[in-house]
Amino acid sequence: MADADLTVKIRADIKDLQSKMSKVNKDLENTSKGANDAQKGFDGLSKTSKVLGKALIAIGIGAFAKNLLDTAIQAEGLAIGFERLGETAGISSTLLNELDDATMNTVSSIDLMKSANQALLLGIDPDALPAMFEGAAKVAVATGQTTTQAINDITTGIGRQSRMILDNLGIIVKTEEANRAYAESIGKVVSELTEEEKKLAFTKSAIDALALSSESIGEIDDTLAIQTGQLKKEYDELVISLAKSLVPALKKVVSSFNETIELSKQIRTEEQLAKISKMSAIEIQEMFNEQTEEGTTILD
Repeated sequence: MADADLTVKIRADIKDLQSKMSKVNKDLENTSKGANDAQKGFDGLSKTSKVLGKALIAIGIGAFAKNLLDTAIQAEGLAIGFERLGETAGISSTLLNELDDATMNTVSSIDLMKSANQALLLGIDPDALPAMFEGAAKVAVATGQTTTQAINDITTGIGRQSRMILDNLGIIVKTEEANRAYAESIGKVVSELTEEEKKLAFTKSAIDALALSSESIGEIDDTLAIQTGQLKKEYDELVISLAKSLVPALKKVVSSFNETIELSKQIRTEEQLAKISKMSAIEIQEMFNEQTEEGTTILD
């Protein structure tokens, strides 16, 4: 490419870069507008929620905005994972609502999907999840944990067949008895069980033990732990809703920044090439030698 043509090309690229920077600024303004629109959403809430929302923004809009971004990223990824795992496992489209009811509305949709995804990845039968999550909610109250913590511990304990984890939650699994009972139920002896069947035996025994613990604990709907969990979930869902409303604008901003960075790299390379094209062979060799010694390259 001739020097004059290259100069024209660089100028055009710089103009394009300026255009994209303007686009970034515009997208940032849209993101800000989205945040303002989200703030207006507080107007439809109760007076207490309005005060809470305004207090949160007053305490730290920067931290709150970062939380929204992190939540948006997490919610999008978990939703995709939950949908695809659900298709693979053939689970009902109403499973998330069933899990919400099972945990007495104390766990955010993000945490429910995260826990369900983990359970499915560990090979736990999706049909067993509602009862398992309900039992976990009751065990959580009895052991002073959050429902999410209890669900995660029970899921890990069952998925990895860890008696120690389950013992800490008062869920006692006797492996030999579990294998013997399961073998009898399918017309086999214990020695004939496959590793997969032994895993199923452990899972069934653990879920049965959890059901017994849940039954012995009884009703817990009116406990302070459950009511506090429900209040926390309402706030969590508000944040999730706000985060989702900002996703389109945030994607545009990120896309514009990525395009700008790539274009900046391209312009820098072309500027270096334009400079090199005007140098003699000796000057180019000297530059190469100097930059090699410094650990860089001509186009850095």
